[in-house]
Amino acid sequence: MTHISENTFPSLSLVVFGNSSSVQFGYENIFLGEEQMNMESAEISSIVPVQREISECHVSVINMIDLHEAEHVDHLIGQIVNENEIHAFIFVLRLGQLTDADKMGLEWLQRVFGDKVLQFVMILFTYEREEECDTIIDDLKKDPILEQLLEKCGGRYHTCNKMMNNQSEMRDLMDKIEHLFNKNQQQCNTGEMYNTARMRNSECGSCYIPEMGQNAQLHLILLGGKQVGKSAAGNTLLGREVFVSNKSFKLVTRDVAVVSGTVDGFPVTVYDTPGFCAPDMREEKIQQMINEKVLQECKSGLCVFLLVIKKEDRKTVEKIEKLLGENHLEKTWILFTRGDELEDDNITIQEFINANEALKTLVEKYDQRYHVFNNKKEGSSGQAKWLLKKIFTRSFREKVTDRFTEHEQQIPQIIEVMFGQEVIKYSIILFTYGEQLEGRTMEKIIEENSRLRDLVQQCGGRYQVFSNKDENNRKQVNELLQKIDTMIKQNGGHYSSQLLEDAQKFREEEEKRRQREEEERKEQEKQRQEQLERKRQETERIRKDMEAKRLELERLKAQRQREEKERKELEKQRQEQLEKMRKETKRFREEMKAKRLALERHEAERQREETKRKQKQETERFMEEILKAQRSELEKLKQRLKEEAERKQEEETEKLIVHEKSIIKRRSENPEFEQFYRKHRCRWHMAAFIINHMTAGQVVGAVIGGVFGSIAGPFGAGIGIGVGAAVGTAVGAVAGKFRL
Repeated sequence: MTHISENTFPSLSLVVFGNSSSVQFGYENIFLGEEQMNMESAEISSIVPVQREISECHVSVINMIDLHEAEHVDHLIGQIVNENEIHAFIFVLRLGQLTDADKMGLEWLQRVFGDKVLQFVMILFTYEREEECDTIIDDLKKDPILEQLLEKCGGRYHTCNKMMNNQSEMRDLMDKIEHLFNKNQQQCNTGEMYNTARMRNSECGSCYIPEMGQNAQLHLILLGGKQVGKSAAGNTLLGREVFVSNKSFKLVTRDVAVVSGTVDGFPVTVYDTPGFCAPDMREEKIQQMINEKVLQECKSGLCVFLLVIKKEDRKTVEKIEKLLGENHLEKTWILFTRGDELEDDNITIQEFINANEALKTLVEKYDQRYHVFNNKKEGSSGQAKWLLKKIFTRSFREKVTDRFTEHEQQIPQIIEVMFGQEVIKYSIILFTYGEQLEGRTMEKIIEENSRLRDLVQQCGGRYQVFSNKDENNRKQVNELLQKIDTMIKQNGGHYSSQLLEDAQKFREEEEKRRQREEEERKEQEKQRQEQLERKRQETERIRKDMEAKRLELERLKAQRQREEKERKELEKQRQEQLEKMRKETKRFREEMKAKRLALERHEAERQREETKRKQKQETERFMEEILKAQRSELEKLKQRLKEEAERKQEEETEKLIVHEKSIIKRRSENPEFEQFYRKHRCRWHMAAFIINHMTAGQVVGAVIGGVFGSIAGPFGAGIGIGVGAAVGTAVGAVAGKFRL
């Protein structure tokens, strides 16, 4: 035990517990700092006190925030408590937001540390705005449960901001803790107190759950309208994602989904049903589905119906009540799924219900059987545990009568250690709450429970049943006294002092043995801790190596990404350059092609011109040769024509002479003819000349046409002959005229 003078207050060990929503972690937090335990991890490996200096006091802060929602932490708590004497337990609560989880936090503390722990508890109300501090008295008046919590803690409380960074508030808190320590006569909560409480509650965390046989399990049926959070509530109950849930307006659950699990070690089976009033499913089909797959399966065993609602929906509630019937309504609970919204709006569930008259009436109809879930909290939490405690406390109270816990089974051994082995001969088992048997006999209960039957046999079959309701019933007292007298006679006397001395000696020897075992255990624990520390250091070294390798890998990855980015950039530039070169090459090729085509056209044109020139030269040469030949022919022809003309001239002359002679003869014979002849003699001679020379002209023209025909072909020959004849005739006529 630690004793500290009133004037000196140098060192403290404080346990802080409650919900993380009531505090804000961070480097500014004087009390808790910035480290928060991860309750969603698979396993909490250790609870390490943090040394802090607050208001000139050295404080060892043991952070147990949210620990009441964790599993398998008893050994860690036992270890930390056996190593530290606790001066005070600080229960953090958010002002105006008392939740079921908060209530469960204090009950968890009592269950783990025993009822005596309440004398060391101080409630620390946290706030976000300073004006909230003024409402604490009103909150106590409005919330009787909060008032009961405060009364349990001796009315001790303090207020501070959520960040816990106000030096003045922390100083006042330390003063109140010092006052509490002195009020407790400078006593601390020790490991011995914890071990005693643990012995009394060996089934800590599940003591509210009755033992009903190995095959007992609780059936939880989720009923309600569409999109009210039934599937999410099922996930919260089982502490894991097993039912499909989303926020869309489309119906997710179209059949009854059944998943089994445990809540605080007790087997449960959760039924997720389709929503009522869904437009894409007929209600008759939903009702038939629930009848066949739920109600038929739940006829035997423990069964509870959870009516899941967000807000009052009278139509859906009436349909569910009609489906269940009067027999099942007593086992129906209302489950609200707006816990997160209520916390955000700073409204308690009681205030929410009281503000809605229809909801208030509904809750009263179900005899205040309701619970609130915050489905946004992931993983296993205390919400499901708190609900089961409510259910077993109210709906299955009669089943608790015949429970027989492991702790109760150990009572004979504890008594033997305290009073000796002979004490069991002087023991009678007294069963209380006999009024809850309701027609069942104690003999039947003993027969059904092998462990209880073994205990009764150890006590020689002696037991008595008392009814707590009938306190004035002397008959049951007289029966107990008679059984005691019979037991004394059978044992040949009372339990003597010699037996007590033997028991004391045995207990001392047992205590020495226990101390030796405890020392051995501590030594083993020390060695284990040293091994764990070595393993932790090795793990830390490996973790650092892995972290260094991870950082190196990240650096290499980043470098590779940069290089890849640069490579892609260079590749992009290269591709752009290639594309540019391709376009330039294409343009150059097109230009070269155009130039080549132009050159080809020019060359073709030149060749055509050259061909034409050559043809022209050839034609000219040919024409020259033809003309030369023609000239020669013409000369010859001219000569022949001249000779022919001279010959014809002579003939014509002779003819003219003859003609003249004929004309003279006619003229002499016909005076009129002579007159006509004299008048037209020139024309007469000219016509005769032309007719005589036309033949010669036509011959000349034909020759010319033949020359052209040899050059231009048959068509040119025809044209040449026609033109040459006309020219020749004209030439002959002109020549004849001039001759005349």
